[in-house]
Amino acid sequence: MPIAFRGFDCAEYFSSSTFRRGVVDPESQLQLIYSESQLRVIKAADFLAVGSAGADGIEFGFRKGISGLWAFHPNEGRFQAVASSLQSLVAGFRDGSIRV
Repeated sequence: MPIAFRGFDCAEYFSSSTFRRGVVDPESQLQLIYSESQLRVIKAADFLAVGSAGADGIEFGFRKGISGLWAFHPNEGRFQAVASSLQSLVAGFRDGSIRV
């Protein structure tokens, strides 16, 4: 795991070649989980962006020092808890149970 990502609960991402390659949702044609080269830290929010919700600049990711996956709503400057793991984020996004 790169030094820049320490402090984020992102071991699941780095332990899976599937997540590191990125995950596309075929129905929405959305890059739901970013490939490793697309990851970025939003320093002002202590947020590691690992995916996109596809609207309004909302991204999925990890908060520094806090467990779980979150949606960051940049226009409102707020976080929304969405899943306990990347696997459940992908499943919930695809079945519609995760909404942002």
